[in-house]
Amino acid sequence: KNWSPLQQKYYKCSEWVSAYLADWLVTDSIAMRDYYLSEYGAPSTYIPYAGNVGDGVDDSILEEFGLTAGQYYICCARIEPDNNIDLIIREYRKLQTERPLVVVGDARYDTEYGRAIARENSAMVKCVGGVYEKNKFNALLKNSYVYIHGHEVGGTNPSLLTAMHMEAAPVCMNVVFHRQVVGEEGLFFDAESGSLEAILRRLDCDADEVSRLRAVARYRSNRLYRWDAVVDAYVKLARL
Repeated sequence: KNWSPLQQKYYKCSEWVSAYLADWLVTDSIAMRDYYLSEYGAPSTYIPYAGNVGDGVDDSILEEFGLTAGQYYICCARIEPDNNIDLIIREYRKLQTERPLVVVGDARYDTEYGRAIARENSAMVKCVGGVYEKNKFNALLKNSYVYIHGHEVGGTNPSLLTAMHMEAAPVCMNVVFHRQVVGEEGLFFDAESGSLEAILRRLDCDADEVSRLRAVARYRSNRLYRWDAVVDAYVKLARL
């Protein structure tokens, strides 16, 4: 959504260079591994990330932003069209819930899209900007009611893995990357009007389902996205 034709050509050229000139490729998602193989005939080694980042949890940020633990929705992303913050806000506003939405993230450049998101800031849609202290960021995720992940591109997304590690309940954009990370037991929304609203409306009065999503996230994080496994994979690759 936010790439010009020239930028798209540059990105495609970069793909070609990495596929044909690199000694070996590492891809961070199964879907990207399959893409490089089908598009360029280039094999790669799949090594994801892990979600354990930072020095623990600092709950003081809840008081700083006027939040109650377990009583707010959250989304965390760079403020760019591909991350669908505008869609998330629109769908959330239809709920008329008592739980606020916290929007965490900055725009890299001054854009109309970024300014439009900033204008959404209110008592119920709290656009708090970037949170760069990892222990405070962890606290926002861990204490959320539901974590909404609107990214459309990017392979395995680190912020989603961090949310899962912090046992947040993820609701994700329906793309192959997130289905592979969260698994088919997760909840996924499409870009059509009403898709995310319907999921949030159900979760807003179903704490048991939110607990289920937390459990799924915790299980998959502990099983599939651990730093010891990541390190072992790179060591194995370096020895080839």
